[in-house]
Amino acid sequence: MNLRVKYGKTDQGKFISHLDLIRAWERTFRRARTPISYSQGFNPHPKVSFGSALAVGLTSTGEYMDIVLKSNFPIQEIKGELAKYLPAGLIVYDIKEIDPKATPLMAVINRAKYLVGINLFQDVNQQELDNILNDLLQQEKIIILRNTKKGLRERDIRAGIFELEAKVIDKNKVELVMVVETGSGGNVRPEEVVEALKEKGLSIESETINIHREGLYISSDTGLNTPLSVTV
Repeated sequence: MNLRVKYGKTDQGKFISHLDLIRAWERTFRRARTPISYSQGFNPHPKVSFGSALAVGLTSTGEYMDIVLKSNFPIQEIKGELAKYLPAGLIVYDIKEIDPKATPLMAVINRAKYLVGINLFQDVNQQELDNILNDLLQQEKIIILRNTKKGLRERDIRAGIFELEAKVIDKNKVELVMVVETGSGGNVRPEEVVEALKEKGLSIESETINIHREGLYISSDTGLNTPLSVTV
């Protein structure tokens, strides 16, 4: 039995690293007695695969993982048991059975939607904010510096920004909504988009940025689909 699980990270769990997240789920499966299937060999491990890793410090209401069970089991019972044993900061939203031949999450997820709350050093009105966004999006290239194993490298992220909107919440508070590229084909980080706006003159307090990943998606001719709606 193959299942796709939608889960999230709350404020309590946003500092859990991806490695610690994997360990937390493995402990939860054991305590909940979830009949997880294991790989063969000298070092068997649970057959669990995750979507795009969430950066430390971010919350989310749209993370996904696929799990393989040894046998059929009532989904609502699994969901209830997992909820009992999950550590604070992690929450299960939904579970669906998927086709055993379904394409792996990492191969199909290619979009991420973020909500970003920022504080400004200076007040801004909606028209000024719109002008800054339009100025940025009209550029053919948006070059950022990314820290890699080989040091700082330039990267053009313009093609990976698919939607970008902003709304003034208060005179010096702004909420950004962005849909960007993620997955095996490439990745645009929300912090990079924020930094690009800062370069355009938006007086952002970098230390107070709050980033929430609303969800991971699969972009197709029909628009953005959730991994739970594409299970074959």
